[in-house]
Amino acid sequence: ARAKELLGREFAISAARGYDNTLESLGLVEVTYPGLDSLKSPSEFIGTLPTETMRRRLADNWSAILASLCDSLRASRAITLGDEIDEQHNFDGNPIGFWASETNEGGPYLTRFVGRTKRQVRLRFAVEILKQCGFSDESLTFNKAEELLSACFNQLAAAGRDGTLRWIENANRQVDGGGSVPAIRIVFDNLGLRRPPNLFRCETTGRIWNRSVLGCAPNMGTFGTLKSVSPDKLDREARHGRRRREYRESPIFEIGLWSEEHSAQLDPRENRRLQDLFKSGVRNMLSSTTTLELGIDIGGLSGALMSNVPPGKSNYLQRAGRAGRRADGSSIVATFARPRPFDREVFVRMDDYLTQDLRKPMALLDRERVVMRHLNSFLLNEFFSPATSGGRTGAMDAFGNMGVVCGVPYAQYWRDRTKPEAERRLPDGAKSAADRFVEFLGEIEQSPSLYKPNVERLLGGTVLKNAASDWENLIRSVSQQFQDAVEDWRKDYDDTFSAWQEVPEANNAQNRRQANAIGYQLRALYEMTVIEALADRQFLPRYGFPIGVQKLRVISQDENRADRIREEDRYRLERGSLLALREYVPGSQILAGGKLVSSRGLLKHWTGIEIDNYIGLRGNYVHCVNDHFHYWTSPETTRICPICGEGPQKSPTRFMFPRHGFSGAAWDPPKWSSSVELVGEAQTAAQAFIYADGEDVIPNKRDFGGVPGLSAYYKEDGELLVYNAGEREIGFAICLKCGYADSERKIADGRMELPSRFENHARLSAPRNEPKYRCWSKTEAPVIRNETLAAREVTDVLLMDFSEPLAEDMADRTLVATLGYALQRAAAKILQLDGREIGVLTVPAGDNGSGLGAMLYDNVPGGAGHVRELLEYGRRWLEEALGILYINETHDKRCRTACLDCLLSFDTQAASSVGLLSRPRAYAALSRMLNGEPPPAAPEPTAKASAANPSIRTQSASKEERLRRARARKSR
Repeated sequence: ARAKELLGREFAISAARGYDNTLESLGLVEVTYPGLDSLKSPSEFIGTLPTETMRRRLADNWSAILASLCDSLRASRAITLGDEIDEQHNFDGNPIGFWASETNEGGPYLTRFVGRTKRQVRLRFAVEILKQCGFSDESLTFNKAEELLSACFNQLAAAGRDGTLRWIENANRQVDGGGSVPAIRIVFDNLGLRRPPNLFRCETTGRIWNRSVLGCAPNMGTFGTLKSVSPDKLDREARHGRRRREYRESPIFEIGLWSEEHSAQLDPRENRRLQDLFKSGVRNMLSSTTTLELGIDIGGLSGALMSNVPPGKSNYLQRAGRAGRRADGSSIVATFARPRPFDREVFVRMDDYLTQDLRKPMALLDRERVVMRHLNSFLLNEFFSPATSGGRTGAMDAFGNMGVVCGVPYAQYWRDRTKPEAERRLPDGAKSAADRFVEFLGEIEQSPSLYKPNVERLLGGTVLKNAASDWENLIRSVSQQFQDAVEDWRKDYDDTFSAWQEVPEANNAQNRRQANAIGYQLRALYEMTVIEALADRQFLPRYGFPIGVQKLRVISQDENRADRIREEDRYRLERGSLLALREYVPGSQILAGGKLVSSRGLLKHWTGIEIDNYIGLRGNYVHCVNDHFHYWTSPETTRICPICGEGPQKSPTRFMFPRHGFSGAAWDPPKWSSSVELVGEAQTAAQAFIYADGEDVIPNKRDFGGVPGLSAYYKEDGELLVYNAGEREIGFAICLKCGYADSERKIADGRMELPSRFENHARLSAPRNEPKYRCWSKTEAPVIRNETLAAREVTDVLLMDFSEPLAEDMADRTLVATLGYALQRAAAKILQLDGREIGVLTVPAGDNGSGLGAMLYDNVPGGAGHVRELLEYGRRWLEEALGILYINETHDKRCRTACLDCLLSFDTQAASSVGLLSRPRAYAALSRMLNGEPPPAAPEPTAKASAANPSIRTQSASKEERLRRARARKSR
């Protein structure tokens, strides 16, 4: 069934494109154009040549000229494998199926046959042919070359129309600005293949060609340099000989290798199908993620190849252990060490890597608030169960949404002349469900007999096993936590609702737009599920619920076909916020199930595509003049920096929390390709300790661990913001009708300076990206501009403020980051955790954010209490970090940045790659702190250096970091 696609992958694109390892480029197979030799040189053009010699030489080579130009059409992707396959087939990230017009371009999938500039390959090829025929006048040669190409184009088009060449397709194609032009492309099905009768080699580049026109081929650098060569001579060459011989003679090419992908990105039913095929031998290669590590029996393997070094010894043993379980022959395990710091270190020290101690698995039952969340969810379920009994609902919707539970007014969409009143969905005098739950808790507090036995069983064996003995205080604690969580949500809602009410009632477009923009925010808050809102505020557990998880929907083109699995049903593309904002943002392409899946927009609610159907909660973020980051989700347009009190560097950047995830397009289905592309860069920022005197922050632990001036702050519900501002860091344009989105190229409003083809985009659900499926009319612009995409993570955070102990080095990002990673590894060792369960960020600290601190956080949604426990270890934790930095005298003398023994690991290699690890300096600084020694005196300022200004130093380091990222994206 896929024969055409497989042949197309090998032969549709010409060797003229530059591929150097195909059967065609090695001179083993030639693509032929049946009937082409029946076309004679057109007298209308040949007759214009000045000499008989020129006319004869051009006429003798006419068929070769046409064949070479057809090769160049294949190189330009002006070839079709059939309408359905064109859209799914992909080379180097670009589809085939283009059209070639004589001199026009700029329309959809349209290129020009006759070049516009002297550097165009076909035009240069024609010029060189004429020179070989005897032309010498440079300006006349280019004019005549254009005539030659026009004559070839018109002859091919005419032969396609009259049926002489069945592999030429003709059509009128739209061009920018209106109108249409004749165009042609090659039909792959009707081409031929043969063993090449003649071979040529370029004396300059050494490349092999199947045809030559007076020593020329349509490729830059291959003009007049082709010489005839025998197959036997090519077989003996060092460059091409081995590959030519192996393709013809090696038994490996007689083995049918059929590989499939097995990953969590595929639907479980699809994975099970592939497992069964693999076990039965119908598939003999399986490319897998860690989904095959545990719980799946696929028998013994002949070999296992790991495409990178696993994070730890246990991961390695689990993956390697898949091979060699049979006793019927040898097996092999190979590991590919990528050019990354961690992989390189393991490559040269594999013995040390494999002799590490295995981490002891632990189940932690001493986290009081984790147990409280389960108690809270039990009581909330008991309250709601009478209302939901007898019905069916999804887990996330079981308790309804916050707007209904809290009984707040609902903002109506402003459509006509009169501003609508807020709709009060709670009857007059009725109590909200939130108030009734508080009353419910008061009742069971006074009557413990009904629920106390179940609560005792729930808490048994945990740190709260005796809490039920003080029943009244336990239930009051639940009630207070619930009221605090609801009040926190109400504050966000009430502030936004007040802003909606303050919009003047005067009927004009600006007022309507402003009110409806705020209305989107209100509806997003109103319809937030109770489970999501209360889990974010630490009242309910998050694990087990799809909170903070973003999906990428694959839209099927054959949803009405019941005879096979729908395309969209093959995939289950879901990622946590950080990965989703790196891999799923519009414009990105990822590999799943062996195909390239493209993200084309934001997923709107499945109930429809109405313009007032909100896409996500919105907010603003900004960097102040001291480069401190802060954000807010209320309607305010600006704020002063809550860290240092200064104003912003520039206007705030708008961001959006995508409510439903991301979406592909039916007109851009999964393709066979391997050209992955990621858009923008996902960045993580924190503002957890802006208000260090809040009630939810443990008071400043001054002189932490006995270190003078070292301060530690802990917060139970610290917020991390992950955001992606697109390819140029100016956000995305988002269609409010269908959700289509693309990276912005300018900061603008409405239809002004929209990304290319945005105005004419087809609906995401449309089967083709054609004018009849356009989403917009010519008079509307339902779009929001320059929107950064973001996600919020709530977890436990701990700030270690080094600003005072480090003194003049308090804004040294490399030093503080290295100390943070040392504390992370020490924490994992003390708590017996995988190091990836604790994250590290470098954040502003000290007076007015003038220095830096290392913020450690639980890398678990909602937090697990890991960093809270570190507060109790104090000096032992710091000494453990010092030991990790030192190891022994030999290591201290040898390791200049970081290595496998101290800080270098799978999760720190990114920091190492950008120079953020400096072990010797961190060891010296931490050693001074623990020994009570003062920091070294600052050097005297030179004439070239300004007076030390920590805030400016912090800002400069951050700017350098952003410039580095921008350069990396540009080079990529």
